[in-house]
Amino acid sequence: MLQNIVLLSKEEQTDLLNKVEQDDTFKKIKESMEKQYPTSTLGLQVTEAIKGEVVWDDGKAQFKSIVLLNKEKHAKLYILESQKDSNVFLYYSADVSDPEQKEVLGLSIDNGEVKQLFRTEFSSTFFKETNHAVQLMNRENNVEAEGFPISFCLVECAGTYRHCGPGCGDGMSKGGGTPINAIDSCCRAHDRCYANFGWEDDCCDKQLVDCVTANKSVDNCAYIDIVAWFGGDAKNCKS
Repeated sequence: MLQNIVLLSKEEQTDLLNKVEQDDTFKKIKESMEKQYPTSTLGLQVTEAIKGEVVWDDGKAQFKSIVLLNKEKHAKLYILESQKDSNVFLYYSADVSDPEQKEVLGLSIDNGEVKQLFRTEFSSTFFKETNHAVQLMNRENNVEAEGFPISFCLVECAGTYRHCGPGCGDGMSKGGGTPINAIDSCCRAHDRCYANFGWEDDCCDKQLVDCVTANKSVDNCAYIDIVAWFGGDAKNCKS
């Protein structure tokens, strides 16, 4: 669950952007965006910049998130930094249209290389100028992270999930039933992957991160929550 959300200061935004601009992986995803649409990385502007905590069943992770959108609204770039225990994880993803705005290409990073997650028909939904900061800062349903382990279903910007969250899903103490959206379906598939390959399987986590990233336009809040928690472990999957 996302909680204790505040806006990043201008100094924090600058520090994170300067940090990623020196990262070869970040340069690669921008180059891939430019191959799809040569001017896609020109005029990128911050539309949301927040930080806070992700609470899960056995602990917390700290995160910072910046979303960049270009002026023509045909390219959106997501930057996520997560610190879980002593491990810092940087993750990038992007959605970019073609020049004719007939399709949208979804990109992410896989072990330091750019990965195509999807190619689909163009929709302006991918490039909405969303800002969930106020909603996240003002909500009253934060999880009190006391007495780990804890069980709950995520309550994020799209509502209450039925399969996302520790102890949430079919046959568990909470949730279950028909998924509320595509991200909820990703979580159900993740539960089934664990059932088949073992609890905390890194490749199950990688499948979850890829699936949620491909559907981040459905609920960017849930995307941050899930990727900030599972993204570092997903990097350990080599298959």
